[in-house]
Amino acid sequence: QSKKIPREKCFQFAHPDKGPITIFTPIEPSLNTEIWGGITELIYEPLAWTGIRPPGTEGVRMGLAKSWNWRNDGKEFVVNLYPQAHFRKGQPVEASDVTYALKKDYEYTNRFSQLFKNLESLEAEDQNTVVFHMKEGSEYSPAARVALSVNVYPKERWSDLFDEYGDNITNFPNLDLDEMNGSGPYKLVANTESQALYEHVDDYWGQSIGRYFPPEYFKDLYVVDEEQEMTLTGEGKSDWNHTIHGPAYEHMKHPETFGAYDMTADTLSGKVWPPNDVGGIILNYDIPEFRQRWLRKALTYVVDNPELAVKSEETAWGGSPTFITLGRAEIIRKYTNEEIVRETFETEVERGDVVVIKQNIQKAIEILKDHCEGSVEEGWTITDPVANPDLKGKKLGPYTISSGTAMSWQNFIKLYSRLVTTELGIELKPTFPEWGQWSSQVTNRTFDLTYQDVVFRGPIDPHQLFDQFLLEPMTGPWSGAQSMYCKYWTENYPATENTVDEIIKLRDELWSVPYGSEESIEIAHKIQEIYVPQLVEIPCFQWIGGHYWYRGVWANWPTKQDPKWYDGEHRFFHHLYPKTVRTEEFELTPGTVEAGEPATAKITLRNTADVDYNYVVKIRKGPAKAGPGPNVIVHKGLIKVPANGTKTVEMEVSLDTPGSYTLTVDDWRIDRWDVGNPIEKTLIVEKAGEAMISPTDLTLSKAEVEPGESTTISVDVSNDGDAEGSETIEITLGGET
Repeated sequence: QSKKIPREKCFQFAHPDKGPITIFTPIEPSLNTEIWGGITELIYEPLAWTGIRPPGTEGVRMGLAKSWNWRNDGKEFVVNLYPQAHFRKGQPVEASDVTYALKKDYEYTNRFSQLFKNLESLEAEDQNTVVFHMKEGSEYSPAARVALSVNVYPKERWSDLFDEYGDNITNFPNLDLDEMNGSGPYKLVANTESQALYEHVDDYWGQSIGRYFPPEYFKDLYVVDEEQEMTLTGEGKSDWNHTIHGPAYEHMKHPETFGAYDMTADTLSGKVWPPNDVGGIILNYDIPEFRQRWLRKALTYVVDNPELAVKSEETAWGGSPTFITLGRAEIIRKYTNEEIVRETFETEVERGDVVVIKQNIQKAIEILKDHCEGSVEEGWTITDPVANPDLKGKKLGPYTISSGTAMSWQNFIKLYSRLVTTELGIELKPTFPEWGQWSSQVTNRTFDLTYQDVVFRGPIDPHQLFDQFLLEPMTGPWSGAQSMYCKYWTENYPATENTVDEIIKLRDELWSVPYGSEESIEIAHKIQEIYVPQLVEIPCFQWIGGHYWYRGVWANWPTKQDPKWYDGEHRFFHHLYPKTVRTEEFELTPGTVEAGEPATAKITLRNTADVDYNYVVKIRKGPAKAGPGPNVIVHKGLIKVPANGTKTVEMEVSLDTPGSYTLTVDDWRIDRWDVGNPIEKTLIVEKAGEAMISPTDLTLSKAEVEPGESTTISVDVSNDGDAEGSETIEITLGGET
């Protein structure tokens, strides 16, 4: 499978440890291990995108759902679909497709388990309405919101596949490109050893509601490591890069060519996205001494947050917060129980007012002395284990600590292992297997310690975080609870305490109360009072969303000054425009109209590239501004602008309320690094004239007639108003009209 596409027509990005694609299932996106980020959602759309957002953007972005609301005192959660939504092959997306996908995903992957625990029944009320009937006691449950992340696929096709594959449905590759019938804006058209190519769907339904994706193609390039990834960006062969460190530091010295979140920041760490993922050290609890809390605490006090703060000026690192906060949303900060962190550990305040565990090597040594004999120079032997006498006489170390080949991970592991070995006296050797080998180690539990980003998916709220951090089954390095809490914090392992049932009970209570309520926050704090002191993972640092981009082909990237709406890396190109296309002329005739009457907007686009491009014209009511722009009142796209040529489009604009209005084209062109300025025109809307019609005279052809004889009635009508109009004239004769 191959398709030769000019570089200039593609949005391109490169990723290590991805591809070629062997499975592309909509049932559980985390199973698509060769696909990065939100690509699944660009083929199989969810009801809504509810993920990462930078400051300045609020709410969720609608997908297939036009709206949702509670009714019947919180007993019913109602989702209304866009009636325009349809799959690529033309059949409408219906409520029955949504209910089918939810039920099957739960049945075969246990996805949406909390939803179904709180759900009495699920109903397709009509073609475009899905009703979630909540159980008694689960009114307004936040579990209903989880359903918004479902990737919808056509029941018509998949019902046969479920019948054929049964329990093996998650192994169905779904790589017949003609049959991948999603509702999203793109389709997979080539899947090779070196890349995956996606093409825009010609009749994507979202365009009818103003949802445009200008890039005609996007391409995922498979590379060996992050250094090669950044090399491609530096050469202009990749438009977007998922990390900032190493070579990227040099790239940032050329802001005319490379961009980032905040180009005015003094340090590299200030240029990147707000905190993204929390990194932690995962311990293999099959090794019995790691089930000793005191040892985990000693290992935690070695983490060098001050050093990480220094490193974060050169890389996308920052001191780690506690064990839930990702810094992505203010609501999550309210759910974080910082008091239990302060009560349990020595702490300090890191960059961004984040409370972190303070490095204290001497404290770590004192902990070891309480339970071991030995020294930093001689090593340590356990003398006083907790709830496991078999550990008495066991020497601590040597151990290995692994990570994937990500530069930031390796740098941290080198720093951490050196401190544990030289300052604590426990030999810890870093190893850096290739991604595939590391992934296998994590999945099969054949490591001692390993570094891992705590990866969360779906709606970013504390309910989901607790499930994914503690309770979901671990099925690989990117899914489920890496600590395997449900296995080790049970009566079978006395040293790690039998607390999983208590956590589950509180978690279920959390799902039964309204999201954001005081009761909800209180329950979340109780959960943290249990697991934070347990140190189920060792918190290390934050991954601060180190994305940067090449400006040579595409413009209008979301930035701190103009954040737009962002949910996952690959939805960047929802905002993008080709750099070489600009609005050359914007005419508005007439300049004055009556309310409700149209004016004609004539927009001329010029493309200076050697390839044709898609473009979107939006006319907004209001002057250009950073952040979420003024309301779009009319739009047209995708408009094909020929290579080295022009394209003129006409659009009608009408407003119903009198006044003077600023209408703006190319509202997005406000960044100093983009290729032009927005164009504004003034439209005067006057009050529409009124007709004032009234009869002035009535005459009869005959004033007197014989029975059965007719007469002609003539009525003279005048209009004293300032507009044409019509009026019904009624004549009353003998009491009848």
